[in-house]
Amino acid sequence: WALPHMISDSSQSMGPVLVLRTFRLLRLAKTVRLLIRFRELWILVQGLLNSAYTMVYTMLLLGVIMYIFACLVLELLHQHPKSTGPDIDEDFALVVHEHFGSLGQAMSTLLQFATFDNIVMVYLPLIKHDPVL
Repeated sequence: WALPHMISDSSQSMGPVLVLRTFRLLRLAKTVRLLIRFRELWILVQGLLNSAYTMVYTMLLLGVIMYIFACLVLELLHQHPKSTGPDIDEDFALVVHEHFGSLGQAMSTLLQFATFDNIVMVYLPLIKHDPVL
């Protein structure tokens, strides 16, 4: 059905073929545009995958640092005279027990400190009773 239209010299008979060619070109342009989008997406995915090792090591380093400081905080606050002994302060001891009662709680509180998430609620009662902290 397309061969007689291609052989004839009439411009009116070439109309449907030109429309079909135009649609094919538009479909090809759409495919190229999608490939360009997927190429950009693929470049973004490659960038994220290449940075994944760095992010994992950064999180590991942050975890080790928080573990070390949580151990240090547990030793300092649980042996503090305001939390134990004859000069005990109930508010100070309550904050220490609630936020630094175990290693996990201490690491969670230190993560709050690192991300500035409600640090005033934890740190302000400690500072009021002992400004050296």
